[in-house]
Amino acid sequence: MSSYSNAPFFFSVCTVREGECPLRETCLRSRVFVETRMNTSDKVLNLCMVNHFNPQSDTCTQQCQMYCPDQKKRMAKGMVHLYDNVPQRLYSSLRSAVMCVFNNRTFYYESRKGKRLISEEEQRRIQLVFQRYGISEPPQFDSYVDDYDWSDYKY
Repeated sequence: MSSYSNAPFFFSVCTVREGECPLRETCLRSRVFVETRMNTSDKVLNLCMVNHFNPQSDTCTQQCQMYCPDQKKRMAKGMVHLYDNVPQRLYSSLRSAVMCVFNNRTFYYESRKGKRLISEEEQRRIQLVFQRYGISEPPQFDSYVDDYDWSDYKY
């Protein structure tokens, strides 16, 4: 399964054809559309599309406001051993502070188990929590993967 198939359901895709846009080959919106359309085993492609007929969107030019670079980021996967080297007296309050990095408890637990990837921004915020509690060694995540941070993109 390609990384493109993990796009959120409401991620707007671009249906511009080859030769119509100078940014097509490096645009994530175009790549998601092309790859998911060609791979029928992936989930059904949604119908949220960039409107090329809107004169304010500036699509098909170098100034396209909907352009998303097709670049993966270093995402952390899992944090089961995050608190292994944390003193017992700090564990409870540190854990609560780390939970606040995520939008909700579900995201925290999914991220902890590795079912949800931890963005670079979330990793940075967890690092700040550790520093605020006086823990000098960086947080230890289970592993890292290169994938898209779908939270970076406006839909």
